[in-house]
Amino acid sequence: MTDVISKLSQPPNAANASDRRSGADRRRGGWPALWNSLYRRRRRGLRRPEDTGTPGYYLDTLSPSIRTAAAIIAVCCCMDVIFTLWLLKHGATEVNPLMRELLEIHTGLFIGVKFAITAFAVLILASHAHFQLLNVMRARHALYGAAAGYLALNTYQLILMAL
Repeated sequence: MTDVISKLSQPPNAANASDRRSGADRRRGGWPALWNSLYRRRRRGLRRPEDTGTPGYYLDTLSPSIRTAAAIIAVCCCMDVIFTLWLLKHGATEVNPLMRELLEIHTGLFIGVKFAITAFAVLILASHAHFQLLNVMRARHALYGAAAGYLALNTYQLILMAL
């Protein structure tokens, strides 16, 4: 009986020598634990070799490439709004039917919805960057593709503005 109790009182992976857990549950710290998690982010990659086969995983910090792609998308979204409004003023028409309807209602609504949709999509893709997307690719690759697509769109709009 004592043997069973001693096994139950040990952490789940206490037998694994490569496991670096201390046995203390950091999640039960309340506000201090939350506050420290904002500054002491440790998880930057997979810790255990057996986790490599998982369909996805969360990390405490985003890699520089993911942050750069998110920043490119944010800046390109702002430029897209400016270029779109300039082109519309000079005779162009909005191709996206949803954005066209929003423009007819109010320009501020168009800008707000465009930023909100883009920001929401970027946050979801960046936070799930290491997950499979539709069993085709990692979400980070969709983020990189969106950044490249926005750069191409801005380039096209600049060409139209030069004509």
